[in-house]
Amino acid sequence: MVHVKGTFYTLEAAISVVIIITSLAFVFQIEPKVLDLSKANYKQEVYGALKIVDEGGDLRSDILANNATAIEEGMDPYISTSFNVAIFNKTSNITATPVITLEDIITVSYLISGEVGNYTPREVRVYVWGVE
Repeated sequence: MVHVKGTFYTLEAAISVVIIITSLAFVFQIEPKVLDLSKANYKQEVYGALKIVDEGGDLRSDILANNATAIEEGMDPYISTSFNVAIFNKTSNITATPVITLEDIITVSYLISGEVGNYTPREVRVYVWGVE
């Protein structure tokens, strides 16, 4: 009887070891995903470029004048890839939105409320593509 009891304990231990090794094999077989922060960092860079242009004093007047080209020219030294600016009001777009055939596009929004005493909310959307 003692030998049978020892055999069951040995068999139980062997099965436990096989289950643990199999579980560990499945866990370590799956490669961990690495977060791609380059796009988030690039969004921050585009937002920073908008902020710099805003601090220059011309962004608000360009937005209220619906002058997306002037905004693009102001941001051009700070952004190294292809981009386009579109201006939106409360209900629709004011300037043309870009036609981009790529699937990987970053969009950054910047909101203003208008001028002092003149509530005319506008949104500037910067479409960026070609980011690697």
